[in-house]
Amino acid sequence: MHLVQVRCPYCSSKGYISVSEDKLSNAKKGLLTINVSSVCVHTFFVYVDKNLKILDYFKADFQLENPKKNEEIKNKEFSKKDLLEFDLIKENINSLLLSYAIKSILLKKKVLIIIRKSYFKELILNFFHYLTQDAFNIDISLLSKEQYTNEKEKYKNYMVLEQREILNNVDNLIDPNDLTIEKQIVRDFLFESNLIESLNNFKSEILQFYNLSKSITEFINQNNERNEITSQMVLQHLKKITKKEVSNDSFHLLLEIVQNYFGVDLIFK
Repeated sequence: MHLVQVRCPYCSSKGYISVSEDKLSNAKKGLLTINVSSVCVHTFFVYVDKNLKILDYFKADFQLENPKKNEEIKNKEFSKKDLLEFDLIKENINSLLLSYAIKSILLKKKVLIIIRKSYFKELILNFFHYLTQDAFNIDISLLSKEQYTNEKEKYKNYMVLEQREILNNVDNLIDPNDLTIEKQIVRDFLFESNLIESLNNFKSEILQFYNLSKSITEFINQNNERNEITSQMVLQHLKKITKKEVSNDSFHLLLEIVQNYFGVDLIFK
């Protein structure tokens, strides 16, 4: 057992966490993600490499507003076939492509992914349908580069993704330099050594953004007639249902979802 000193990214309180040899040896790609709640009143994540060096911190902005649904996700049983397929996806999917795809889904854009191996098609579709079940509706297609080249005109309204590139960025909605939250949840998924836990956490994050953005939409619609909506009121609404302060990055993403997925015109006083 090793002790590692950490610092809370919210209040800068310092404390020690224990890291076992088993967790270090099982950490995929040499990185371990640890959920910390024992240092102070805040909950956050810390990324530690196999040499016990802290590489980064990640604020846990809010809790799921639907604990019952979260328990259903955690209690889901996977078949051996499902686990093998999800593990294959996890080991082979490009992290940047996955971030682009998640952002496209959150903004209600159709997605076309260029694949090199045709047998990945069904696996990738099943993966995204599992992640977004009970949350976002998705429209995802997969083609070879040759098929896309021959049928390019059909996909002019699709976000077209290939490895680390966006071949068609509809309305320039995705800014590759503004994907802080998306990259964080993708990184958590890819570096978590426990496959089932990584899937559950990823799905919970997606569901969380859907539920919170839907709640914001309902809040705005209920108060819009009085023309009194301000961004501060929305932040207070979020704080009330999440019991936490929401970071600027998360708030910005939630407003993007409200505007693009739920079709709400955001005009704050």
